[in-house]
Amino acid sequence: MRISDVDIVKKYYHLVYVGKDNIQTSALNWTFEELKKQEAQKVLDFGCGDGRYLKTINKCNHKWFGVDLLHSPEVNRTKQAYGNRVVYDGDRLPFNNQSFDVLFSCQVLEHVQNLQTVFEELARVCKIGGKFIGSTSHLEPYHSNSLRSITPYGLERMMEEAGFRLERICSGIDCFSLICSRMFPYLLPECLSNILNKIIWSSRGSPLNRIIKLLGRIKNIDPKTLECIKLLFSGHIIFQAVRV
Repeated sequence: MRISDVDIVKKYYHLVYVGKDNIQTSALNWTFEELKKQEAQKVLDFGCGDGRYLKTINKCNHKWFGVDLLHSPEVNRTKQAYGNRVVYDGDRLPFNNQSFDVLFSCQVLEHVQNLQTVFEELARVCKIGGKFIGSTSHLEPYHSNSLRSITPYGLERMMEEAGFRLERICSGIDCFSLICSRMFPYLLPECLSNILNKIIWSSRGSPLNRIIKLLGRIKNIDPKTLECIKLLFSGHIIFQAVRV
């Protein structure tokens, strides 16, 4: 294989997830996989926004809790705690030690100011052996007050320092598709932009991921190596870690 500088392929080969049936997975899918294993688990939705996953998780006989900042570009929350959703100061989570079986966070970590502090707080409120499942930006353009992009290696290092061990990782939508998705609304008619974005966000995989898969099959590259290559060019990365 003539890609000597792609050390990420060797580094994450044993952790990378290979999807089934040509479906691009998501952090939410992985969370439901975990919730099916046991009954009545307590789930913390970190960066819960408008609480869109509350009903879905509670219907599965689990207990959803949400936490977020008071204000964000998408949601303006009140200062009052409502239901199982609470606001916090961005540093100290308002929960006791080892309160939750599963932590879930969908495209939030790139917006967190004191990220290592938050990782440590998430580790504090997670039960030993509990899971931390989520997604974050790797190679994504600026969006919604984002502060950073996080490489797979950077994510793993910060998690380890906080008390988590990375169990599996994979690419979400590819970075070039994300760039196009950001660009289309500015440069194209709305109807055409909407059509192209539906193609980009297909559950069958974003365009570059599908091209990588096709070229890999032509070259007879094994599926796990292909997933590692996708990870190199991912706009979003999906991860699962365990509290140790």
